Amino acid sequence: MSDRRNFTTVRDANYYRQQAEEANAAAQDGFAPDIQAEMDKLFWCDVLILQFPLWWFGLPAILKGWVDRVFASGGRIYGGGKWYDRGVFAGKRAMCSVTIGGP
Repeated sequence: MSDRRNFTTVRDANYYRQQAEEANAAAQDGFAPDIQAEMDKLFWCDVLILQFPLWWFGLPAILKGWVDRVFASGGRIYGGGKWYDRGVFAGKRAMCSVTIGGP
């Protein structure tokens, strides 16, 4: 689940907006330790391989939750003009290996 527990900082205590809190956490180094550890792993790796079974035309729930929390917007992972060859992971590779449960 993506909520305030993802952050050690708070941008607006009265109104929770995921992207605004992600941007604030990126600027303030305010991600929760477990999420920051996963982000550090992304920066460390040269190749990311996501192996998963297709589940109702998408990612399984646990992997979807991981992606939602770890691939935070606001400049740390993406956003702020950091796209494609100007992105933070330029020169790295990512692959998906998807199984569909059919013959």
